[in-house]
Amino acid sequence: MNRGYLFSFLLIFLITWSGYGQLTTGGLPPSFLYETGLKSTIDKSVRIPVNFNTEDLKLVDEWKTGQGAPLRIATLIPTDLSIENAGEWSELPGGEKIWQLHLQAKDATAIMLYYNAFYIPEGGQLFIYNVEKTHVLGAYTHITNPLNGKFVTEFVAGDEIILEYVAAESGENPRIEIESIGYGYNHLTISLRSSGSCMVNINCDEGDAWQNEKRGICRMIQRIGRNSYYCTGSLVNNTAEDLSPYILTAYHCMEDDLAIASDEDLTQWMFYFNYESNACSGTATATGNHILIGCTRKVAIPLQGGSDGLLLLLQSNIPESFDVYYNGWDRREVLPQFGVNIHHPQGDIKKISTFTQPATDYTWVESGGTTGATSAHFNIIFSKTVNGYGVTEGGSSGSPLFNENKLVVGTLTGGNSSCNYLNGLNVYGKFSFHWNKYGTDISQRMDVWLDPLNKGVETLNGMNQLTRKAAPDNLSVSYSQQQVVLEWKAPTVDGSPSGYYIYRDHTFFGSYPWYFLCRY
Repeated sequence: MNRGYLFSFLLIFLITWSGYGQLTTGGLPPSFLYETGLKSTIDKSVRIPVNFNTEDLKLVDEWKTGQGAPLRIATLIPTDLSIENAGEWSELPGGEKIWQLHLQAKDATAIMLYYNAFYIPEGGQLFIYNVEKTHVLGAYTHITNPLNGKFVTEFVAGDEIILEYVAAESGENPRIEIESIGYGYNHLTISLRSSGSCMVNINCDEGDAWQNEKRGICRMIQRIGRNSYYCTGSLVNNTAEDLSPYILTAYHCMEDDLAIASDEDLTQWMFYFNYESNACSGTATATGNHILIGCTRKVAIPLQGGSDGLLLLLQSNIPESFDVYYNGWDRREVLPQFGVNIHHPQGDIKKISTFTQPATDYTWVESGGTTGATSAHFNIIFSKTVNGYGVTEGGSSGSPLFNENKLVVGTLTGGNSSCNYLNGLNVYGKFSFHWNKYGTDISQRMDVWLDPLNKGVETLNGMNQLTRKAAPDNLSVSYSQQQVVLEWKAPTVDGSPSGYYIYRDHTFFGSYPWYFLCRY
């Protein structure tokens, strides 16, 4: 490896000591220890009726997405299954008392579960896994319990899954009431997503300057009535800078041709943070622990006659272990000259698309008749970069457009660009229109929520969730005898870190105390 290559991709990050997310605690189902652990459930599986043709659904989805609808990934099958009326209890050789429920939904790519009630007593554990035991969720414990009882768990690969509840020693009963089966049939492969081949991972060179902003981007799975969809959102800062977890996205991410997401639907929306590859190529390395569930609607500005803006507030605070970033914004009516879009196309790991020529004003007009407010949108033509030619796709909807000052100026409504049509439209609702262009009602004015101190500022910088530790002093890099040598001194400010993480070519190399001389 030559000297220049090493120097170009060497990065040092500060060590932070913290736990992981709050949804699951890890581990494996106790039945995995025993060869006969699942035999009793196989013959007593619950077969979910599948009264539709997925190929027909995909054809409809393709047309709807072309008309500006969000990207549908699953349809919901109503059910009424609970720990009281389904599955069976047994005792394992090790003395563990478990309940198992085996579900089959023929030919599903993956299955997710929506719960009318979800309560795990202290000491109890719930695991969910496929019959091949290659994809395991859990353990869900008492720390998982939602505030309002409504809940949802992630997709599990395959068309057969098993729930395994391990009883608490106290004997207290759980509440596990499944109201719908999320039948995943499109844009899902669980281990590797399938956005276009031209897309650029966020941790390629193109993303080096956007490592703060990327931490505010989340992949979303939205329930709308009896369907589930993909979109992208961004955390945004407010003038109180109080870490209120506001998510900015697009209005059309909460509507389909049959319904608009209800308040109850919103309690089962899922938000995935840090879902990305740590390299320029490869699959996601972020864990499922970086998921939050549920939100409330604060501002909704329709696309018809408007700018397609949606502001949500997560129903729980973001754990410090997520280490997110609250993106700043620019509400001025100024055309961005260059910048990026960070998004989750097709629900894929985080991608970055770069534009190097100024945006243009645009008025959204659909063939079906939906017309946005005059000049309420930007159009962007993205540019070829070192590692690809990022554009936008279904699932990118709602993602933020950043200007040359790294501030959010718009949210993606849609367009016709693709890896086969690189110069197509990429149309973003203007943040300046979302701000206060639609009357006095607080449900259509983002300024009320994002400027709670009424400062009247036109721009606001982003904000780290955590106070960043000091960078090393006198960092030097040298190359000798096929080794790279890093030397640094401990920073002299208060609150200095205990050490640093070393990354090479975006890959974790090791962690070292502040006084260490690193050679490799």
